[in-house]
Amino acid sequence: MKVPRLMIETRGVSYGNLSSDLVVLPLSRTKINLHQEPVVNEFEVINIDLVKVEMGMAILIYTTERGARALYRASVTNNGNRMVLMINGNPVGARRIDGAIQDGKFYTFVELPDDELEQFVLDVKDTITQLQAEK
Repeated sequence: MKVPRLMIETRGVSYGNLSSDLVVLPLSRTKINLHQEPVVNEFEVINIDLVKVEMGMAILIYTTERGARALYRASVTNNGNRMVLMINGNPVGARRIDGAIQDGKFYTFVELPDDELEQFVLDVKDTITQLQAEK
């Protein structure tokens, strides 16, 4: 199973703050402090697609209405911070928030080789289907 969650970067310095986790992206080795609670959890993700955008191949995540509201709120209050795609608790991609996300769709680039992207998307789709069936 590949369980997707969207997490948001914490703001500023958090001395002694126990409510954030430091993650490191696999290829770029970028370090990001994240809130412990997801913005969008695995039950609020309803689909995922591989899409071609101007800069290359990206992952497009579709959320439920509840997930869309959470994504909107987080994108407004955290403009300039990064949203991180976590799979099974591991960061695989991040994107800086540059405006309000109003349609419940979030796209990001992932730090995976291009030849693994299609299988990655199929595995996440399968997990989403299983989770929706158990809900």
